[in-house]
Amino acid sequence: MENAQTASLTRLMDEERERLLARLAEDRSPAAAREALAGALDRIGYRYVELCGDARLSAAAQGMLCAVKNALALMEAVNDCRTWRRELPGREKKALAPLTLGMLVAGAVLAVAGALAQYFASGRLGAVGGLLRALLPALLGGGLLFWAGLRAGKPGRKDEKKRDEPEARLEFLVNPEDAWHAVRAAVVLADADLDALREQMAVERLDRESAQARGPLSAAESELLANLLETAYAHRTDAMAADAAEMIAEIRYFLHGMGVELADYAPDRAAWFELLPAPAPGTLRPALVREGKVLRKGLAASAGAE
Repeated sequence: MENAQTASLTRLMDEERERLLARLAEDRSPAAAREALAGALDRIGYRYVELCGDARLSAAAQGMLCAVKNALALMEAVNDCRTWRRELPGREKKALAPLTLGMLVAGAVLAVAGALAQYFASGRLGAVGGLLRALLPALLGGGLLFWAGLRAGKPGRKDEKKRDEPEARLEFLVNPEDAWHAVRAAVVLADADLDALREQMAVERLDRESAQARGPLSAAESELLANLLETAYAHRTDAMAADAAEMIAEIRYFLHGMGVELADYAPDRAAWFELLPAPAPGTLRPALVREGKVLRKGLAASAGAE
């Protein structure tokens, strides 16, 4: 069973692979991909908290996953583009209906009959009679031709223009595999940071355990360390400054493991020091302090000391 030492975001992410890829393939739009990836990160975050059981590691993991979720909008996984195009054909040339064809033929026959009637009637009837005999079939033929034209001309030019215009739409798609690898890479980095934090916590735990095993700082140890610190502080500005700084850092680390801190001189800490008169104030030997209580007073120079 997993615990704070073995819980892994990468392992939990790998368990989400098939489910996440199926969701990404179902809807490849960027918005749907961000939603699916954010949901997967939320799920592994909840599971990590359940499996880990350590509040510090859980909080760190949640913060890292939140950073990954906030970066989903910048993920470059959109590498496919689909074009949707719809072309509506113009008005089809279809055969004329029988009624329309009959009207066209009848109109043409009547128009010709009117012309022939006028030709044969000339000279036999008066001008008015011949004109009436010629106009009547011509008018009937013209009316039939006009009506046939209306029937054959539908649905009109405006509708025909709309039907001839093509329609196109671009759709940007997320590649499921690229999206998966991009987010998994971020999760692997988060796991590496958690491993570093886990090692740091282990070191801190060992320091606490060793400090508890050593017990309180003895008077002899306190005296020895105070003398070493006074010597190191005296050489902070000369040729041995590098060695002095290294000694101070090692003593500080050793005392920190025992819960003891070094405190330099400050006016509000004057009670922690033995003060010597000097024109330039400064720390000659730091005080040893544990949880706000002085274990051994330090030594400092102060212009106001008597």
